[in-house]
Amino acid sequence: MCQQGPFDVRRDEPFADDAAIAAMVVEFEACRWPFVHWTHRCHLAAAAWYLARFPFETALAKVRDGIQRYNHACGTGDGYSETITQLYVKLLQARLARAAGEPLVSIVDELARTHPMAWVRELYSPERLASRAAIDGWAEPDRRPLPPEIAGT
Repeated sequence: MCQQGPFDVRRDEPFADDAAIAAMVVEFEACRWPFVHWTHRCHLAAAAWYLARFPFETALAKVRDGIQRYNHACGTGDGYSETITQLYVKLLQARLARAAGEPLVSIVDELARTHPMAWVRELYSPERLASRAAIDGWAEPDRRPLPPEIAGT
């Protein structure tokens, strides 16, 4: 089970290299990754790792199932959003298509910097994100259209 304390503050630490991402994925899948380190960057890294190895739908399913299983193991089972997950997996897929052999760690660092969680609020209102439709399935943005590079995915 993941390690979580009542006063833990999330610590966003960059990965040293792609091997560090792979090691995190192993711990994430086993629900042993420390919750204090389960940050936006780790979500991106896990999704990038799966997308680099599996077709889109398989990678999305692995991300979805992994996050839900991990959240449940950590006692935060209600924190999952299908819309947010799909949004970032689509963004990662588009970025990986242009990667030209770049290490995953570079792509993850870039997207963690350029597309933080605040980016979601540029596209979606709080009401849309809190809707059952957005939590359980894909919901189209209601503030701004999707960026062209991910609109067709």
